[in-house]
Amino acid sequence: MQMEMEQEPKTNEPLPLEAAIITLFNNACQSTLENMYFNTHRRQIASLFVARDYLAIFGNPSLLQAYVAAYSPSRSLCYYSLFSSSETLKTALQSANFIYSVGAGSGGELVGITAALSRTTRTTTTLPIFHSQDIADYTTALAPIHTALKTAFPSINLTYESSVFDILSTQQEHVSLKTECVAKADVITCFFILNELLANSKKEFVAFVKVLVLGMKQGALLVVVDSAGSFSEVALQQPTYMVYHLLDAIKAFEIVEQSDSQWYRYPQGLHYPAKLNNMRHFLRIYRK
Repeated sequence: MQMEMEQEPKTNEPLPLEAAIITLFNNACQSTLENMYFNTHRRQIASLFVARDYLAIFGNPSLLQAYVAAYSPSRSLCYYSLFSSSETLKTALQSANFIYSVGAGSGGELVGITAALSRTTRTTTTLPIFHSQDIADYTTALAPIHTALKTAFPSINLTYESSVFDILSTQQEHVSLKTECVAKADVITCFFILNELLANSKKEFVAFVKVLVLGMKQGALLVVVDSAGSFSEVALQQPTYMVYHLLDAIKAFEIVEQSDSQWYRYPQGLHYPAKLNNMRHFLRIYRK
């Protein structure tokens, strides 16, 4: 497969919806951002990320609200940009009835995709369903996000569902739930999650991929985004691989769009109390 040149970040001015996303988080997360312990929690989260101790973050309710306030705005901007610039994804949003987002409890996918839907002309009268799955329970942290979404995007009628369990779980109720969601989904997103899953358990990662391969309906899309640098490399015996190397080899998946390294750089002119982050990531859009 021919390697692609890295896409350099571009400096630009904020568009109205990008400003609306930041205003949404400013309003929804105000109490968290003003909390005297917010910066302490944010530094703790950053340290745990470096150590790849994800469960220490997502298993600690006191860190979840800080995580949403600190990280979800940048990711929402990135996901909005992706879903509003990719011709494949723009077309998919016109008719997608069920969107299944894995590891998406913190609201980045929900806000970014809702913003993209707000500029999408739907070709069906069926109301779309967005289902976020996560190992952590973000119900309390996301309550003000849901309220703010109704104010920011009043024209979007989106049914929201969520489930809380380990996506690698082999318990029958969890296997049944993810199998059901995969089978219904028109679009499945796995953003900044697959490398983590592969590093945690190769055997259970393969089992989850098997659920995708066997369960996705024909024409459904699998959208994968993760860090483009060495942080995403996973050792399988001696060689190291990016997770997309494994997915690219699956014959059931057609690669529709791809980039081994691309940037999302947030626009100048956006103001948020916490630092917004530019994001260098790889992208794969697969069609079953």
